[in-house]
Amino acid sequence: MKTKYIYPLVIGFSSLILQIALIRAALRTFSGNELVIGIVLSVWLIGVALGSMIGRRISIKSAFGLTFLLVGVLAEPTFGLLHGLRNFLSFAPGEVIPLKETLIWSFISIFPISTIIGAQFPLAIDYIEAHSGRVYGLESAGAFLGGCLFTFVLSERIPTGTTVAMMSVLNIFAALFVLRLRILLPVLILPLVFHTVLMPYITDTYPEGMQIIRRVESRYGEIEAVKYKKQINIYHSGKFLSSYPDPVTEELLPHLTMSIRPEAEKILLIGGSMAAVREFLRYPIKNITYIEIDPQLIDVFFNILDRHDRAMLDDDRVSIISADARHFIKSQQENEYDLIVLNLPEPTTANLNRFYTMEFFWQTRKVLSSDGAIVMKLPGSSGYISDGMKRAYGAIYNSMKAIFRYVENSSSEYSIFIASDTPLNSSVQMLKENFKHSGLTTKYFNESILEDAFSPFKVELLRQRLSTFGGVNLDRRPVAYLYSLTLWSEAHGGRWLRSILGAKVSTVVILFIFPIIGIKAFLKLKKWDIHYTIFSTGLFTMSYLTILILLFQAGVGYVYEMIGLLTATYMAGGAIGAFIPFRQKQTKLFIRVLDIVLVTLLLLTPILIDREISFYILCCIAGMVGGAQFKLAGQLTTKTKQSLSGGMLYASDLLGAVLGAFVTTLILFPLSGLNGTLLTLGIIKALSLL
Repeated sequence: MKTKYIYPLVIGFSSLILQIALIRAALRTFSGNELVIGIVLSVWLIGVALGSMIGRRISIKSAFGLTFLLVGVLAEPTFGLLHGLRNFLSFAPGEVIPLKETLIWSFISIFPISTIIGAQFPLAIDYIEAHSGRVYGLESAGAFLGGCLFTFVLSERIPTGTTVAMMSVLNIFAALFVLRLRILLPVLILPLVFHTVLMPYITDTYPEGMQIIRRVESRYGEIEAVKYKKQINIYHSGKFLSSYPDPVTEELLPHLTMSIRPEAEKILLIGGSMAAVREFLRYPIKNITYIEIDPQLIDVFFNILDRHDRAMLDDDRVSIISADARHFIKSQQENEYDLIVLNLPEPTTANLNRFYTMEFFWQTRKVLSSDGAIVMKLPGSSGYISDGMKRAYGAIYNSMKAIFRYVENSSSEYSIFIASDTPLNSSVQMLKENFKHSGLTTKYFNESILEDAFSPFKVELLRQRLSTFGGVNLDRRPVAYLYSLTLWSEAHGGRWLRSILGAKVSTVVILFIFPIIGIKAFLKLKKWDIHYTIFSTGLFTMSYLTILILLFQAGVGYVYEMIGLLTATYMAGGAIGAFIPFRQKQTKLFIRVLDIVLVTLLLLTPILIDREISFYILCCIAGMVGGAQFKLAGQLTTKTKQSLSGGMLYASDLLGAVLGAFVTTLILFPLSGLNGTLLTLGIIKALSLL
């Protein structure tokens, strides 16, 4: 192996790790969901695509080495700007930055470095004097190694800021070797100075009166405990989770729940403040299991509890488990629990939506006792309920009704839902008698809350409003997640987003496909058909990978390492595909065969995804086809002497990936479900067969 081949490996390795680090910083800054991930990833890919087009026209001899130097110098300032942006813009912790500012600052911070990274691909082709397919394969192999290293080694063990500093040093070293200029050695001091002197100032600055108690980076995001006066607020990836002490909230759900099911003895509490366990323990229960996927979050919660509340966790009746709740429930025996309490935020992300689908309710029903019940609380609303909220809550409500025989709800101010296979008596009089019979005294929870929450008029009013929507929320069609995004856009700006999210499925599909047909026609006119093939393959493979990850989360469970492994498997497939030898004379035939392989993959997907191993196989195949087609496209452009370079092909691939990452996650999959999305992708890919 030539020494020069190391540089494409370094490009793929460092760029993927930097991409992950910047996405994590953006999630923390913009209180993110998949919309923020889509924005950041789209800005990154657009920058890389533009850089690739620019790089193919650069003829400066030292340009390749200078790109490494620029990436090394810009990496930490880019991360620092994203991480410290909230303080710079004077947004308080937990306050959501509006969509307009999110778009603007994502471009300002990410676009420069991503453009430089994009220019490295065509420059690498000239520098190492290799075929574009080989460079693509080496870069994919580097990305595979970077993804594995971050997922299994760096994440949680090394702070993200330190990881960025390491990538900065790596790129500066690469620049020193390529340029062979010892005079650049002092530049290695810059990452050290920025990381040790400037980053602490950027990350530890808080509004007056707020004090950072603890900051922890887990594999699931950044956790912050911020003290304001006598209360500590917990934030996860910039989103507010809970406060402590918060006796009003801590008392509400446990006592209201036990007033509905006072005979419950075995309880499963999913998420929320650990202080709620204290209130459940005041009842004569046999055991309560508290489950939270992030062990670091459990540790943070435990350390902010006062001495009394910390001691209650030593009660023999309490079990604290760190696991994905869906994965955990699937492993439990039947009739295991009398009560399951869902104490999670609303489904504003695809990951959270998994706990509000028909499939999840079916899993909970199997582990509940014969008279067991599941209780959940969604954000309340006094008076007016927006169309987005009605649709989101209606889909969840209908999903519960499809699984359980009896479903009751509170008033919209509390938005509590209870489901069971045995009759539920939620009359105010019965609830008051149950609470009175418990003999407990509470500071804030009282009978007037029960009267307000289960007022017959208010309960019926919410039920009528939710009944106007007839859809259900499914793993393969997460409509509640879609409409929760609508709520997010209503609260934080973005009329264009609300218009798209509120459109009919057919309208969205047509609006998505017609511009692509236009692109196909334009490229055909220019005799650049191969560009459409690579564009559609980039769109297809990125969309397909996204769908597989979402389905994996829903079906198998949110196992972080496994999701990282899915992405790594995809990148490994891309590297393998780029190194498959093909006969030059049969290039066009092989390209068409690979298109047929992708379309066939779509037809088989709904059948194959019932087994975990299938997800890895499908990811690898999609990556292999993408890598192989890119290599063949490079051979075809060389053979026909068209004015298409590896840089232009790379840009086409990335521009397709932009649409795949953004549109599929946010619109196509939630609106049209698995089958509708696969059909749309099939139409787009079939166009390259014509």
